[in-house]
Amino acid sequence: MVVAVVAGVVWFVLRPGAEPIPAGQARDLAARVTPMIEQKLTAEWLGGAAGQRVACAVRPFGVEPREGEAETAYVWTLCATLGTEVRSESSVPMAVHLDTGSIEAPSEGGYGEQIERIFPERLHDEATGTELVAGLDAVLEQRILSLDRP
Repeated sequence: MVVAVVAGVVWFVLRPGAEPIPAGQARDLAARVTPMIEQKLTAEWLGGAAGQRVACAVRPFGVEPREGEAETAYVWTLCATLGTEVRSESSVPMAVHLDTGSIEAPSEGGYGEQIERIFPERLHDEATGTELVAGLDAVLEQRILSLDRP
């Protein structure tokens, strides 16, 4: 197993069976998709209330196409609400379509079927496992600190 922390934004794990993503590409993907996810969830969860936002830690675990310029990034996220009376956190795998800016994530009800629809078959294990979530809490805290800096 190889573990690397990349720029305080993504914690990348390569394990047997996982799709290898070069550290530089993982860092670039995380930097690109993190604000997209945060913006979407801030609007959906908080309705854009003043002083409230969502911060996320992101771990890429696949891309499509596998060669060349990525059009879709498959990521595990750990996100937290900030500026709210009670801090809430949620961890979920997501597909971020870089070409359109749309984001898909499984929700309650039919979770397994949604995983099969959203993620390529080669990534089903990563999308349903919990190994890729480990360590994201520390990355999330780093992200929150970076957002607090001017």
